[in-house]
Amino acid sequence: LAELKLKELDARENVARLDEAIERFRERRGYGPKTLDELVATGILAALPTDALGGTFLVDEDGRAQSTTILDMKKQKILDYLRACVERFKEEKGRTPATLHEAVALQGPRSVPPHPYQGRTWRYSPATGEVSEGPAGR
Repeated sequence: LAELKLKELDARENVARLDEAIERFRERRGYGPKTLDELVATGILAALPTDALGGTFLVDEDGRAQSTTILDMKKQKILDYLRACVERFKEEKGRTPATLHEAVALQGPRSVPPHPYQGRTWRYSPATGEVSEGPAGR
């Protein structure tokens, strides 16, 4: 567990360094890079970092560096939370919630957390109580 936490910390530090490199790129070019490879191609970075946990780094739609390892950890944590909300709702009300919002609202004045990956959203089936993920807008 300690080794996993150290590797996660390393990924977070790499994201911070990549964000700094993205900012230098933006200052020099007047716009942000679409990919991290542009940071190497322009000489801002000698090479891209590697993720010790096997993920990759990317530039999101907001122009910030992200780690798929960290995003996947966030995704799983939120998915576990949403599934637990649905289960608690079923235990308390004796039925599946009509929406994820109804399940989460039972836990207090909260809203459904956004999916950590841009362009993805949470899917919910009131018939089965199953929570999953999918592309946004479908």
